[in-house]
Amino acid sequence: MDIEGADATLIARLVQRGLVRDVAELYQLTESDLLQLGGLDSNAAQTFLASLDSSKSRDLWRLLFGLDIPRVALAEAQALARRFKDLEEVMGAPLDLLQGTLGHGSEETTRSLVQWSKSSYNRKLIKRLREAGLSFRSLL
Repeated sequence: MDIEGADATLIARLVQRGLVRDVAELYQLTESDLLQLGGLDSNAAQTFLASLDSSKSRDLWRLLFGLDIPRVALAEAQALARRFKDLEEVMGAPLDLLQGTLGHGSEETTRSLVQWSKSSYNRKLIKRLREAGLSFRSLL
């Protein structure tokens, strides 16, 4: 998602403190939440929150890549964003269309994406991200 300041150390600390359990909960964080971690000053917290806010309007490929869908690497995420106008189209696309988009040898990636899309947990996660104001549109 290209969120400035969201390195592995900060994310691990947020998880350890119980402030974040998944990516959708990042968008519920407040400056107060971040300051209670220690090691961040108000400026750093505000920068992080501003970067989170900016990430809401990033291209679909960044979201697809950021969701850490098994086997969907950067190139696959970009190919999907070039072919489909939004996340719902990707998640509802038939297997053969996804496979055609991802190219030869993509059977496992396609099956992984379809399986991920059918998961009720992931559907709820997407709903929460939508409620947080993320754009699911492709700009490519």
